[in-house]
Amino acid sequence: IKDTKIQIDSARQELDKGSTEQVVKSCHKIRGSAESLGASELKQAAEIAEEAGRAGEIEAASSKMEEVKRQFYLISEQLTQAFDLPANK
Repeated sequence: IKDTKIQIDSARQELDKGSTEQVVKSCHKIRGSAESLGASELKQAAEIAEEAGRAGEIEAASSKMEEVKRQFYLISEQLTQAFDLPANK
């Protein structure tokens, strides 16, 4: 959960600077984590954001990262409850 949050924040910061390079790197890592967890919606959102990043499409990558973030928070809430983890902030 912590690593994925860091990846999302890093991608967002670089997008704000006009770069999609970190989106590609972060979403690739997020896809792997999501696949390991069986979080197909998160994996799919990360894959789409990664593709937009590879194409250098700032606006599309930014929009898709919002979906990655939304899917991440859904899965992190489920994991937090299932494993009695501290609340994710």
